[in-house]
Parts: sequence; C-alpha cells; structure tokens
Amino acid sequence: MKFRHTLLIVFLLFSLVPLYVLGVVLMYENDRNIEDVMAESLESISKTQIQDIKNFCEERKEYLEMIGQYDMVKEAVLVSMQGEKKLNKSYQKYLDNMLDERAKSNLFVSNLFIMDAQFRMVSSSGQYTAGEVSTLKDEVDPKCLTGEFLISQVYKRMIRSSEYRVVAAYAGIYNEDELIGYIVEEIPTSYFDQYRASVNLSAGGTMYITDGNDQIITAGTSGEEENRTKYIVTEEERRDFNELWKKINWDKNPAGSFTYMVSGRKYITYYSNIDYTDWKIRINGNLSAYHQRTQKFRKLLIISLAFLTAALLLVNIYLSSRLTKPLGRIVTTLSRVRKEHDYSLRVNNKSKDEFGILSREVDELLFYAEAAERREQRKQKHLQRRAENDPLTGIYNKAAIGNYIEQTIEGVAQNGGEIVVGFVDIDDFRDYNTKYGHQAGDDVICFVANALKEQIGNGVGRNGGDEFLFCLTQFSGREEIVYRMKALVQKFNQGFYNEKIGKNMPIPCSIGVTIAKADESTHESLIEDADEAMYHAKENGKNGYFIL
Repeated sequence: MKFRHTLLIVFLLFSLVPLYVLGVVLMYENDRNIEDVMAESLESISKTQIQDIKNFCEERKEYLEMIGQYDMVKEAVLVSMQGEKKLNKSYQKYLDNMLDERAKSNLFVSNLFIMDAQFRMVSSSGQYTAGEVSTLKDEVDPKCLTGEFLISQVYKRMIRSSEYRVVAAYAGIYNEDELIGYIVEEIPTSYFDQYRASVNLSAGGTMYITDGNDQIITAGTSGEEENRTKYIVTEEERRDFNELWKKINWDKNPAGSFTYMVSGRKYITYYSNIDYTDWKIRINGNLSAYHQRTQKFRKLLIISLAFLTAALLLVNIYLSSRLTKPLGRIVTTLSRVRKEHDYSLRVNNKSKDEFGILSREVDELLFYAEAAERREQRKQKHLQRRAENDPLTGIYNKAAIGNYIEQTIEGVAQNGGEIVVGFVDIDDFRDYNTKYGHQAGDDVICFVANALKEQIGNGVGRNGGDEFLFCLTQFSGREEIVYRMKALVQKFNQGFYNEKIGKNMPIPCSIGVTIAKADESTHESLIEDADEAMYHAKENGKNGYFIL
C-alpha cells in the first residue's frame, strides 16, 4: 500500500479534537498582533520593491557613467564649453546617432542627451538641438548637479507631440577631476508602474512611490492598470495621515510604520526612502478590512485547526519512522546546500514511495542548480575578462592596469619593497597607419603588447592608442631593469614580418621607467613619473629607454 493511501486511512480514522483550545488561543494571539504582522508584511514587500528599484538605479548609474567616460563624449563637451566653437558636422551626427541607438536599445528611455556644465546641449537622441540651453536649467534640483548619480523629481516633457510625466537620471562627466557636464536619461514615470503591478497586496492595499515634492510617480493597487496621478481621497479625509506624515524625521527614521483613520476605517502605512533618489515609497494596508475577513472565517478556522492538529499529531506518532527520517534527510541536505552553497550534494533516497520520488526530484533540481551555477560562474568570468581586457590585444585595458598597479602598490608597501612602473610609446605610430593601413597599425600594437607580455609577464596593459603601461615587483635591482629594457628595445627593433612589404618591419619604441618605494608612492604619481621618463627617452632620440 502506498504511503498516501496509508495517510488517508489514518486521517479518516483518527480525526479527533484534542487541541481545540490551542486553536482558539492561536486565533486570539493572531488577532491581537494583527498590526505587527501587517507592518512586517508591508515592510517585507516594500524592501523587495526598494531593492528592485535600487538595482535598476545601479544599472543606470553604471550605464551612464560608462558613456560619460568615452573620450569622444568628453571632447564634445569641452568643445561646447568654449561657447562659439561647434563640433564638426559628421562628428556631431555620429554622436547623435550613437545616443539615438542607445536610447532605442532601452525601451523605457524616452530621451538620452549630453549637456555641458552651462546646460548647453552637446548631443541628443532626438528631443533637443545641439547648442541650445536646456530648460532643465531652471527646473532641475541642485542635488542633481553635483556629478553624483541621482534620479530627479517628476516633471512634464513633450514627446512626439504628447505630454508625458518623466524623471531624469543624471551622471556627471569629468575631465580628470573637473565636472564638465552631464549625461542625462529621461524615463517616463509609467515605467515604474511595473513595480506596483508586481506587488501582491491584500484587499484595500495600495502602493505609492512619490518624489521629494510629493508628486506621484506610480500609485494604486497591484490590479489597477491605470496609474493614479493624484490622490483619490480628499484632503479632509487625509488629514490624520498628513499630520503623521509631516511629523516624520527622515534623518532619524528613514523607514517605519504608523496607523491612522480615513473615513472611519483604520489603516496602517509602511514607508521608506529610496536610494539614489529623493523618492519615498509607502504601502498602505486596510486593517479594518482585514479584521472583517478574519471574523467571517473564525469558527471555520478554529474547527479546521483543531481537527487538523489532532490528525497530524496522531499521524506523526503512527508514521514517525516513515515520515521524519526521509523528510529529515531532505531537510538536512537542503540545509547543507544553503549553508555550504554546494549544489553537488544529493539526498540519495532510493525507496519507491512518495518520499523516494520527492528525494529524486530534489536531486534532479540540485543537478540543474549545480549546472546553472557552473554556467553562471563561466559567464561571470567571461564578463570580467571582457571588462578588464583590451579587445584588440587581450592585455589589461586602461582602467584595469590602473587598478592592477594600485593593488600591487598596496601589497608591496606592506613589506617596504620597491616597485617598477614603465610607460611605452610607439615612435611615430601614425606613419604605420599612413603607409601600410590601419590593419598594419593594429598588427604593430599587438606585436608590442605580445613583446611586453613575453618580457614583463602579466602586469601589462594598454593605456590607450599606442601607449602601454607595465608593472614589475620581482627584480634584483637596477641592473636587472637595465638588462630587461635593453632586451625589450632589441625585441622591438627585431620587429615582425610584414607581408605587404615582404620583410621584417622594426617597431622602435620609447620606454620610460621609474623605480620607487611602494610605501612612498601612489599609482598616479608612478604613472606620471614613468610618462615623464618616456619623454626623456623621446628627447634622447627615441628608440630607447630612460630610467628615473
């Protein structure tokens, strides 16, 4: 006989009521603590939405800051700040098209544009003209102009002859440490309706996201298709709520809950700030409605609980050996998976009853989870390599080599050791492109990168264009550095075979090297010193090295 048949017979034979009083006590405690339960429920829902919005903000922050780091964007902003001077038309068109394509790739973005620090439009995906002064100059909150990522308050914008309510995500554009402009992304408030629609609210529950001016961004119940743009109750009905809302000290209590009355009904509201914005989220629950529902089912719940408790108790005694052991193995396995993050664990229950089937299903699920985790790890490693490596040469890109040097300094400084930083510039690189074409120029850059990796090791990166950086910590002294630089110059002069000219093509380079105590240096100062040394090598006739 299968386990479920045995369980059914036991339930039919042993449905008595020995714990009726316990059910009544539990119901009484549930009613007495309803406000705490609802506050915790609303807080849990709110935190989920806040985290989702925070994740969205961080994605937009990373995206906008990436655009703001493009050299072509910085150059265009610097040109705009000169006033009368304008970008070349083809350059302007390329920049506008780039923003337009990026805006189209994000369906929730209505406009993407670049402004200089004086609010002159530099480039736009379509809503503005380069050179005009944006109306945002008089509308934007000064907090958005610090250069830090921030999403603004609600304002209205004409988009394709229709008026929309939008918010704007701002990120600063910097030339070195100077704030020179802003990359701005306008997002219709309707995008945020999805956060409200995904919330599972009880009857009478509503969710509001408002900006710093108490303008509604999204509001309503999870089942409402149309977003509310204004409050549906009168100011008089909201008086109790408004008095409590105004008393909140947001610095001391950025999140919390309170109860209030509206038209004779009792409500509870959980509220909180939202990171990267001046926005507030609040979720309202109707305590009166909840009380009414619990009253209707009080008797049924008490009786059901009593009979169910009795049945479960007797079943537990009668079938403990058949129930607790296999279930305990499943629970123990899943608990270990959660604590150890080891998806290779298995329940390994070979029995043919329901628990054996359940165990095998759990094992199958763990197998898929293990495979998914491996795929995710491979994906993350691939993304990290793409983020750190120069796409042409495969060595570190500018940001990654800078981080590598900074981390190397920190490690070496603990032991009071020395560090070597080098700056390599290909002499007359433009001539290769001019004489032999851009493919030859790429071949030259790859040759230099490979030569550096062969001589230096992993601490090699492309600083941009025809410039490279390298970092060394394992060396016996200045004599070894001199030896290595001579070998490097020799390697560059040997060059590589160019099929176009049918012979070896030497690649003369100028190398600047600085040797310094790690605990007395920063990665910026070392790179500057190496750059200076490289220029000394240039002044000495190029095709050589100079050591500070």
